[in-house]
Amino acid sequence: MAEFCADCWKIFFASGDTEGGYVLSKTLYLCEGCAQLKRVVIEEKPRGWFFSTWK
Repeated sequence: MAEFCADCWKIFFASGDTEGGYVLSKTLYLCEGCAQLKRVVIEEKPRGWFFSTWK
């Protein structure tokens, strides 16, 4: 699986989300977009009114 940091994720997938819209890794990995050690995106958080009520 490709590993991208939140900044590169926004560029490659044309997403306007902030870092709060993603689940990021706890450790540093090599981003395949910018070739820097950063926390990478594991998955996108679910969106919508149903999921916004969860805490």
